[in-house]
Amino acid sequence: MIRWQQPRPDGDGGTVLVDMELPCPAGHAAHWRHPAAERSRVVGVPGTVPTRAPGVTDVANQLPDGLAEILTDLYRRAGGKID
Repeated sequence: MIRWQQPRPDGDGGTVLVDMELPCPAGHAAHWRHPAAERSRVVGVPGTVPTRAPGVTDVANQLPDGLAEILTDLYRRAGGKID
């Protein structure tokens, strides 16, 4: 069983937390567990901090060696102004 709390309108313009639950998506048991490969990334496990898996954004945000120095030099030569 998967359980969580979700905000829902209370009818008076506010919200109230409602307990929600769904059966196991795969129908294996009366309760749901994270697959073994993902258990280290579960939030709320005492004494652990989940790590984010590196992805495409991480690769896109890395500059090739030397490019940062070239861009900095060009910026300074332009007087700190780029149009």
